[in-house]
Amino acid sequence: MASAHAGMVPVVRLVSAEAVTAQIEAANASGIAVAFRVDPEDQLQVGLAGRGLSALRQPGSAFLILDAGAVRNRVSSASAATESALRSLRNASGESFQHVRKALVSGSFPSSSLRDLPRLLPMEERLSMNASQAHGQVEYGDHASLPKRSARSGSNGWFPHVDLTLDGHWRIELEERNSDRTGYGRCALATVASGEWKSRTECWGTSVVKKVADGSTTVDGVKFVVPAAWLSVRANQHISRFARDR
Repeated sequence: MASAHAGMVPVVRLVSAEAVTAQIEAANASGIAVAFRVDPEDQLQVGLAGRGLSALRQPGSAFLILDAGAVRNRVSSASAATESALRSLRNASGESFQHVRKALVSGSFPSSSLRDLPRLLPMEERLSMNASQAHGQVEYGDHASLPKRSARSGSNGWFPHVDLTLDGHWRIELEERNSDRTGYGRCALATVASGEWKSRTECWGTSVVKKVADGSTTVDGVKFVVPAAWLSVRANQHISRFARDR
């Protein structure tokens, strides 16, 4: 599939030594680039990725993505795991490690209701880069303000909130009115009236906030009166801001 579609980069499945060997042999034979997505705390994945990296004929076209997961309130332990994984990968893959393109991704936007959190919430993923700098150039990545999803047995409702993505924080305007669909208009209006609004990134996400603040509940055919619709608003702001800065 990757050979048939220019620019497609397959991710190596890190399930066994035999599987990794077969995938790397196929990549070497076809000349396609491959990527390794590794959980730094998964020793099996770290070991298999090191094995795969060392067998690449063209490591300069490969990608190593270390996904540290959700790091809120655990930056220290996540950084220690990242440091250990990078050291192990460098030792296992030898010269190939210096040539592969490396990135560290993580996220810290909470999956909770946000009710008991600060209204100016730090992006802790920005802190998790420190452990990677001793291993050559490691690029920054994140989860675009999207929390890890988890299965829930039931629902206790939700609090309407509108989020503004800033350089190192999220500004959260929230109303403690459970499942109040009308709250988004008031939260959007308060967001636009805030001092932080002048620091916004001009993008589709902030345009939605402005339209809802002006009284619209439907934008581009989507009703912005429930939480799901607002995930894309926050993610679009995040991607637009950090893509602009890189």
